[in-house]
Amino acid sequence: MDVGLVQAIRFLPGRPERLADTYRNFVDEAVLAEDLGLDFVWTTEHHFAADGWMPAQLPVLSFIAARTSRLQLGTCLFLLPFHNPLRVAEDVATIDLLSNGRFTGFACGSGSDAGEFESYGLDPKERWGRLFEGLRFIREAFAREQYDHHGKYFQFPNVRMTTKPVQNPFPLWVGGFGPKLLERAGREGYHLQGGREGIQTYMDGLESSGYDEHDFNYQVFYPGHLGATRDQAWDAAQEGVYWYRDFYTTGRSITGTKRYVPPSPDDLRKETNPPELVGTPEDVLRRLEPQLKDSRVTHFGLLHRLAGMSTEVSRTSLDLYAKEVMPVLKTWGRQPVSGMGARRSATA
Repeated sequence: MDVGLVQAIRFLPGRPERLADTYRNFVDEAVLAEDLGLDFVWTTEHHFAADGWMPAQLPVLSFIAARTSRLQLGTCLFLLPFHNPLRVAEDVATIDLLSNGRFTGFACGSGSDAGEFESYGLDPKERWGRLFEGLRFIREAFAREQYDHHGKYFQFPNVRMTTKPVQNPFPLWVGGFGPKLLERAGREGYHLQGGREGIQTYMDGLESSGYDEHDFNYQVFYPGHLGATRDQAWDAAQEGVYWYRDFYTTGRSITGTKRYVPPSPDDLRKETNPPELVGTPEDVLRRLEPQLKDSRVTHFGLLHRLAGMSTEVSRTSLDLYAKEVMPVLKTWGRQPVSGMGARRSATA
């Protein structure tokens, strides 16, 4: 299993900071992750957020690529419905070229915030159609010398991708939750980010189209923070954990539902099974072992440096993660595969 970081580049709204400093601190931590032996960093995306959540992943990943030599790069998730897939294909190929084939985790999602769709002038009911049409276009544009795309949402005649990525075929991922999304991700032959309890639905989708599950990667991530004791970890992480959950309660979900409704800040640490990994390295491994040890997971990411966290506190946690958690995690799950799986039968 590959082990790395997921980064949500943002600050605490109640304690705003200079955005240039926020970006620099997170990028510096990605560089440190390489020095500590971690395998990858995947970034995240949101738009128009009060906490300055980074909306433009590809420029940042290009900058990280320039400052590293081994670290694999990815997205968790790239909200493809908000982007022009032709422009995305060219930019993604460029990052893969600049990094010499290290853009191994380009995972795309559909988006979930009603305000983002409103500001972009898009109907949220089109999100899956735009996601999968965009992915299909990128896959075909990389595979062909000349390509005419005539879809429901995009018309791209005479596409000639003279700028193609190092990786051939280039790995494409779908991320998210829910049985319909997971089944379609498998049926159309993409690697998977997320899912967790719905993994069998994804594998059923792979099988229905003649794919072998062993040809595909599966990434899971958790927000978290490590400390010498559980209380120390929670003292440092409590504010950021509360905001992480509160972000999804204050926004307008396209489904009308709310996730991660937080208790009071002081009650967070009293939860017996919180959705975050906060505690000692032993606490974190104990939580993850039932899910990961004998699993098909190929990539595990810790969403690290919660909003508002100081560099000193964050790097202490990162050091514990790299030295005490990563060596164990790397013996769990299974090894990633490169490229994209191909159909092994003519089924469906």
